[in-house]
Amino acid sequence: MREPGLFPRQRALLREVRRLTKEQGYPPTIRELAQALGVRSPNGVRQQLLSLERKGCLRREPGKPRGIVLADSAEEESIPILGLVAAGSPIDAAEMHRGRLALGPSLGVATDRCFAVEVEGESMIGEHIVQGDFVVLDPGVEPRNGHIVGVTVDGAVTLKTYHSDYDGVELRPANPRMRAIQIRSGTVHDARVMGVAVAVVRRLG
Repeated sequence: MREPGLFPRQRALLREVRRLTKEQGYPPTIRELAQALGVRSPNGVRQQLLSLERKGCLRREPGKPRGIVLADSAEEESIPILGLVAAGSPIDAAEMHRGRLALGPSLGVATDRCFAVEVEGESMIGEHIVQGDFVVLDPGVEPRNGHIVGVTVDGAVTLKTYHSDYDGVELRPANPRMRAIQIRSGTVHDARVMGVAVAVVRRLG
């Protein structure tokens, strides 16, 4: 595609944004773009992005390292990335927007309500979910036994398998070296299911 009114460097930068977004499943950072273009300083890339934004080729979401949104990308086929989730011991919740994750329509994800979290830790390796994966969570799905869920426990977030019984909930890891988290009646834990995992997106290479 040849975009009218763009200089060669701007067209090259736009091609890299499209390529990296498609290959990774989420937008690139300025540093990644500089590396892909063989540019030493990211400042030049930043200025070119501003020019592309003024020309309506993309838009930037302030404060987000992966906040590049292409004008010709389907907004309904992307979801926000909200911080990290621990597949291990719970970590402090960081529900900060970190850009958007592009999704193919074949996933059938409800993009109007879903969001993604980046996995940190190894407690879900038995479910083939590893560090660096992006897990798509749907807050509109009712959790049932066996579902993988993102949960906040006392202000920290974690990813576990959900099991409930008459006495409460057990959040089970998929790693025999890790312990389950017990949320039983009479305890003082403040726990909330953020959403049920409906997809996993992995960056290869």
